[in-house]
Order: sequence, then C-alpha cells, then structure tokens
Amino acid sequence: MRHLSLHNEQPTTILLIHGALSSPSDFSLVTPYLSEYHLLVPFLHAEVEDSTTAGFTASSITSALASLIQSHAKNSRAHVVGFSLGASLAIHLVSSHPDVIADSVVLSGITLLNQRLSPGQLQLAPYFFFAQSALPNKLPGWLRERYSRLVLDPASPDWKPGAVDEATSVQTCRHVVTLLSELDLECHGPPPAQTRILVVAATSNNGIFKFPDSVEEAQATLDWAMRGNQRSSGVRVPAGSHPWPLQLPQLFATMVKCWITGKEMPDGIVPL
Repeated sequence: MRHLSLHNEQPTTILLIHGALSSPSDFSLVTPYLSEYHLLVPFLHAEVEDSTTAGFTASSITSALASLIQSHAKNSRAHVVGFSLGASLAIHLVSSHPDVIADSVVLSGITLLNQRLSPGQLQLAPYFFFAQSALPNKLPGWLRERYSRLVLDPASPDWKPGAVDEATSVQTCRHVVTLLSELDLECHGPPPAQTRILVVAATSNNGIFKFPDSVEEAQATLDWAMRGNQRSSGVRVPAGSHPWPLQLPQLFATMVKCWITGKEMPDGIVPL
C-alpha cells in the first residue's frame, strides 16, 4: 500500500487514516506535533484507483491497512487514528484485525451515510462529492483562498489556505460512496475488548459551509465501543467543525497523545 513513513527513528507507531476525497494532507499540519511517534499515513485513493468497484471493499482495504502495519509498524502494531472515512475504516480494522492494534484508537468525524441519505441521494452523492472536491481547485487563487476560509475556518495560526484536495474522477468518488455505504452497514461488528476507543465529534456550525459532526452518530459509535471496553470514551471539540485536523492541528495532536498515554484531555476538548 502506498504510504508516507515519518519519524522512522521513533519506537512507537501511529497509523493515520485520512478522509474521503482527500489525501495524507488531512494530517499535514498535525504530523509536526507528533514527532515523538513513528507515523504511517496511507494514500487511500491510490487503492481506489487501482481497484475495480467490486474489488474495493471494506475487507480489501482494511486487509491492506493491516498488512501495512504488519510490514512497516514498529513491533508490527500501531495505534490508529481515523478521520472521517478513515474513522469508519478504523472501526472495521479494529474489528477484523485486532492483533495489529496497539491498545488505542481515535475515531474523529464518524459519518453514517445510509442514515443521512435516501437511496436516490446516494446515487447522486458521487457527483456532489466530486464537485465539492474538484471545482475549488479550478478557481482563481484569490477565490479559492476565500472558499478555503469559508470551509476550514482558520482557528489556528498554523492554518494555510488552499488545503482542499482534488478527487481525480467521478468514478473515484463513486468507489468512495460505495465504500462508505458498505462500512455504515457492516463495520459495527463485535468490538475488541483490549482496545480503548476515543470517539470525537467536532461540533462547530458557526458560519457558511461549516460541517459539524453528528453527536448522535458519535454517541452510537461510543455505545458500540463501550460494549467491548468500558475505558472507551467520547469527546466534543466545540471550536472545530468536521475538518478540524486542519483547523486546530496542535489540539488534535495533543488529544491523540493524551489518549495514547492515558492523560487527561487538554483544554478545548469536552465530554461528549
């Protein structure tokens, strides 16, 4: 699986799984704050584009992620952080390959697509996703920066404009929507008892084009996680919306480190 490997000298690995219609750049502002960890960041869309619709399934992609951990993670185990689509994939990964998980998982921005959209809307979703992802990159620079500010809400001094990645085709978007729909239906298998899971919802809706995470979907996921391990927990990020790894990267990284090490959550993170 194509991936980035950062801070290779560090003894403990975190797998960072990015969101739909995006790339490892979801974590580009976060990784400098995680320099004490070895980081593996896969390119999910490389897997999409190398697969057929039938071949790109929850099982195939999570098997590839598990193989990546076994081959490249320190001691063949990794803490897992999933964002958006990556969070849904992380749920399937921890259910199907618990042996590669190093104790803790962070799930941010859970999206239960089948509960949000009708069958007709699911058919149109790939075109909407493609337009949302690709069209901003066709705008003049000043207009693209303004769009990025509307979407990302620069709440951090580390924020940079133009952080919206382009999906390569409608077909790629179709693969992604199919995968999200499948994960929604199938991913909530038995939660592994040895894994502590942190479920995160970034809930700000302050402004145009802000996309708050669903507290209800986060709570449903937390209920699932706690059936396996009562040390699992859920939190909210009131200052951030869905793409908060780009809005508040230092806070995101600090939250991850606190969860892995068992410390209290930092200011700006509140109970779900």
